[in-house]
Parts: sequence; structure tokens; C-alpha cells
Amino acid sequence: LLFTNQNNVITTNTDTAKGSIAIFSGISTKSGAQVDNFRHIFGDSTQLKQPHGCWVDESRDMLYVANTFGESILVYNNASSIDGNVAPDRVITNIDLGRPVYIFVDTVVDRMFVTCMGGMSGGASQVVIYNDASTIDGNVAPDIRIFGNETKLSNLNATVHNVWFKGNGELMAVGHHTYELSIFDLSSIDLNPTSPATYNIAARIINVNNQTDLSDSADVNLYG
Repeated sequence: LLFTNQNNVITTNTDTAKGSIAIFSGISTKSGAQVDNFRHIFGDSTQLKQPHGCWVDESRDMLYVANTFGESILVYNNASSIDGNVAPDRVITNIDLGRPVYIFVDTVVDRMFVTCMGGMSGGASQVVIYNDASTIDGNVAPDIRIFGNETKLSNLNATVHNVWFKGNGELMAVGHHTYELSIFDLSSIDLNPTSPATYNIAARIINVNNQTDLSDSADVNLYG
């Protein structure tokens, strides 16, 4: 679970502005107030700054965090046991990350998909893909960007909130801040390029409202 401050803005209250991660065991049976009955990653050493999404690679025991307002991906080893004011083992940054919102890791092929929005230092509404996710560190350009007018990821409210990838069929689903669920077919894309590549490709759109003109709407937002 990710916690941040109530209004989701940077505040002068250091207890709420940074954010934290709570880890519950036995979640299938828990109910009610837990108080101290969970692990809690929190404190200055964590480098957390309003995180929005996380993913656990159970096979490698790694926790990935979309550190949204920190404009970085934080990676913690020993995900099954970490607790407290723990520094990340790796910090992934790049201008193309902007403010990362959500992470999906295909652990079988060690590939990370990140939905991003623009940040103070750059970036845009897009999906970036990293290979060798379990080893990359520092300022690293993504191997692939799904970006451009044809993607419609920058329409109206330029924020994409989540991503899911199905291998074999090579289908990538992206939830846009508007009412659109975008399905991208990546079967014709080289997912292991020798140099960074950008693909401005159209998606198959699933609409979740009743608009007939296929225009974007700010009335319905697709978050998850």
C-alpha cells in the first residue's frame, strides 16, 4: 500500500509530503485497524516523494516503486523483509521518465513498463520500456518509448495511470486519465532494440462511457 498526503501536493509537513509504503502479511484475512501490525517503509533515507505505484518481483525479491514526485524509479532488494527507514538499492532516473505513475514488470523476461506524465525536468505522457530491469541503475534512457500523436496518450488530460502487458500476444493495455483504455499491439515492435527507439503507434480503444464522437472527456477518469 502507498500512502501520501491528503491533497496529493507537496507540503511543508515532512511527515506527509514524502509518502511511505506499508506491507501487510496475511491480507486475505485481515480487517480493521492494524496500527503497528505491518512493515512500514518510511523516512528520509527511503527517498520516497509521493509514490503512486509499485510492483514486487517475487522471483528476485525486489520492490519497484514509481516515485512520482521524486521523478525516479526506486528499487529495494529483500522486499520480503525490508522495514523502516531503508535506502533504495537502486535509483533509476532519466528525462523521459518525467513523473512515473505506475510500473508493470514482466519478471520472466526482466522487462519493466512504466506509465509517465510530464515533470519539472521534462518527460511526457507516454509509456517507457526498460530491458534488464533487475540490473539497471542511475540515469538510464529507456529502450523503448510509446509516444506521439497517434498514441493519443497526450490527449486532453495528459496522464496515463496504469499499464499491463501480456506476452506472447504482445498486447499492452494502458489506462488513460480520460475514459479510454488503450490496447497497443506490440507484436511488430522489436522489444530488444540495439539503440533507444520511439514508436508513435495507434491503439485499439475501449471506451468506458457513452460518448458517440470518440472525443476525450474529463468527466470520466480511468485510474485502474
